[in-house]
Amino acid sequence: MNKQQLKNDIQEMKEKLQKMELELEASGKRWEPSLKEQYFSFSDEGLTSSFNQGTFFDEWKISRGEAFRTFEECDLDHKRKCLTKKYLDFLHELNDGWIPDWENEMEDKYGGFYCNYMKEYQVAYYSSSQEVPSKFFIKKDFIKEIKDKFTEAELKLIITGEE
Repeated sequence: MNKQQLKNDIQEMKEKLQKMELELEASGKRWEPSLKEQYFSFSDEGLTSSFNQGTFFDEWKISRGEAFRTFEECDLDHKRKCLTKKYLDFLHELNDGWIPDWENEMEDKYGGFYCNYMKEYQVAYYSSSQEVPSKFFIKKDFIKEIKDKFTEAELKLIITGEE
């Protein structure tokens, strides 16, 4: 190996270590910028911009979980929020006003989840176990309609937050 190749390998390892440190740091709590530190957020129009922490507006964004270390993280979160709204609007349309009755174990209730083993969106039957808000449940197995409306990648992002 020549010197330049070694330098390149060292730089690549440093970048990998930095990425691993960021993942480790992010695994336990939400990142928050320190005073005057740059962060990324999106506007009501969906435009991603960078800001420097220091105003009431910044505190409001941070408290809502809308401050991100990178443009990519911000963009992914905005994409997930938009898709989730579209998904919930579609479930509401499919349910035609129905709301699950958690006191009634005989009532059919279905909830979508992303199966990592099968690498696909699936729907499971529930009777009385409410693990997520009611708006995520449907009155019957509408998996075909959901899969016709959304791609597997979109459903994975909605459910898991990962691409």
